Amino acid sequence: MIKKRTALVVLLAILVCAVLLFSEYLGTKSINLFAMDTYCEIEITGKRKHLENLTEIIDFYDEKYDVYDEESMLFDANKNGIIKDKETVELIKTLLSYNQKTYGAYDFSMKKLSDLWGFSNQKLNIPAEIDFESFGVDKLDLTENQVELNGVELDFGGVMKGYVTDKMAEYLFQNRIDKAVLNLGGNVYAKGAHKIGIQDPEEKDVLCSVEVLDKAVVTAGVYQRFLTDESGKRYHHILNPKTGYPADSGLVSVSVIGKSATECDVLATSFLVLGIDKSMEISENFKDNEIIFITDDCIYYTGGLEGKIEFLKETKHEVIK
Repeated sequence: MIKKRTALVVLLAILVCAVLLFSEYLGTKSINLFAMDTYCEIEITGKRKHLENLTEIIDFYDEKYDVYDEESMLFDANKNGIIKDKETVELIKTLLSYNQKTYGAYDFSMKKLSDLWGFSNQKLNIPAEIDFESFGVDKLDLTENQVELNGVELDFGGVMKGYVTDKMAEYLFQNRIDKAVLNLGGNVYAKGAHKIGIQDPEEKDVLCSVEVLDKAVVTAGVYQRFLTDESGKRYHHILNPKTGYPADSGLVSVSVIGKSATECDVLATSFLVLGIDKSMEISENFKDNEIIFITDDCIYYTGGLEGKIEFLKETKHEVIK
């Protein structure tokens, strides 16, 4: 009898260990954190150590590219006017290419202008005039190994969440993690099949959802960060490089769906600046991406989303072929 009980205890112990091990490998795990000036959430199906490693990726780039942290590489670069860091030089080359492809709508050299408006200290200051000499990627001198800033200051805030998302997505593929959702302040990457919600700019709940598989869904909106004057008028933080003022294209939100979160991040911001017609012209160069444009009274979406987009509220919507 004792031997049977002992054997039963051993068997139960083995089963418990097996269940715990199975859970460690296949259970869904998540973590929430605040980084890159936003709230982030990581959810994966896999070992817990992957959460820690993914968090380390966020922390690394947050520390490296925090434009207001005196210890960061980017702060030092803006102060000294030169960048020699290999990764950053390559990133700048990529972003310069996007600047050209978006007719200048994407410009990562406007830190001084953004600071002038008061977005860094949350104190609105409407410029009496725009100093166009304080920004512009045309002022950068780029060689193979370094970038000279020539008086402008860089801010990668408009692309960094997408860039870091891509680094994390690479980790998912390298470690054969089949199911995950990375949400960096609304920049979402879905590994595996998922439905991703698009926020209602007015009500702050879900307006519609899209079905995606191994893709990023990145949204830029005029409602996300803004300052208000004494009369209650809002001034959002996405500035038009051509005017120096907040973009006024008639769009309140743009979501771009595609394989590269970096590209989606750049395009969402650029399209918000340019408006629908010019954005659709540019989109011919980015045919692998789908787009959702939201105005005050309608949702416009590209044809590749037909059958994959679900409207959760009664709202006017129209497909763009």
